[in-house]
Amino acid sequence: MPHPPEYIEFLKSMENSKQYQILNNLVNNPEASVDNALDQITDLTLSALAPSDDENFTPGNVDYILSFTLMMLVQRLEPTKHSKLVQFLYGLQKRIVTDPATGEPLTVGPTKKVLWTDLPSFGYTELETWDEYGGEYKDPETPNLKGEQRQRWINENAFIAQFTQAADISYEPPLDQNDNIHPIDRSHRALRVLKLALENDDIPMPTLAKTAAMEAACIWFIFAAARVWDNVRYGRTYNPEDFGTGPGCKTFAARGWKGYEQDRWEVWGERLREARRVCGDERMGGLIDEALGCMSRVMNK
Repeated sequence: MPHPPEYIEFLKSMENSKQYQILNNLVNNPEASVDNALDQITDLTLSALAPSDDENFTPGNVDYILSFTLMMLVQRLEPTKHSKLVQFLYGLQKRIVTDPATGEPLTVGPTKKVLWTDLPSFGYTELETWDEYGGEYKDPETPNLKGEQRQRWINENAFIAQFTQAADISYEPPLDQNDNIHPIDRSHRALRVLKLALENDDIPMPTLAKTAAMEAACIWFIFAAARVWDNVRYGRTYNPEDFGTGPGCKTFAARGWKGYEQDRWEVWGERLREARRVCGDERMGGLIDEALGCMSRVMNK
């Protein structure tokens, strides 16, 4: 389904934004550095505090456009080209912009979130793009999500997995992850993916093994197996009603899962091995093998 003309115009405006140009240059220019890109974003944010004829040029909009264009760009790039953008996001979250008028950290929105420590708009922007499933809103656990849309969603999952792996996550109590989640930790997103692919009894495994959901599950283990395993080792949990982290199908309903449990990890391994046995696709078979290898390596460290 093609996008309406007004949305296409919106995307063009995003591509023409300074934020997109900074990020695109960071990826494509070998001489571009993460620190320089971060400095440019900081300067752009501060310039938005000055009087302007453009009422939309505000620190809050600088933040939103940066988050949107970051997610737009990563969907267009294969995972091997995400490295600088992962470093950029990691570095951005550690920066605090000081309001020159007050000497205090610059905040945006009614909740007064700090730029950039709180990454104010990144959370909902990342979730919205993930929920689009590459732009067509087709279920990733079915063969319907394919082609360019499938690849966009896979690329996005790879990026999310990489920055989740990079996040400075504390495993100090409390481990019930409700309002205690690091701004670049999306471990709960991994659970949603793994549920679609590995806790799914609605779709026969020979079909499921070839889907975008199965590929995304493999991607999470390939790029973030160490994070997933640490979550299991420390027993991180969530409120299933808020985060959708309960069991994925009736087969496991009695397990009472809320997050990262040891027996859940074991089920994921069993289901991946089952998928490998019935997968008739050479590329997907290779990804499943790689995912299983990553699971094995982190357990044996």
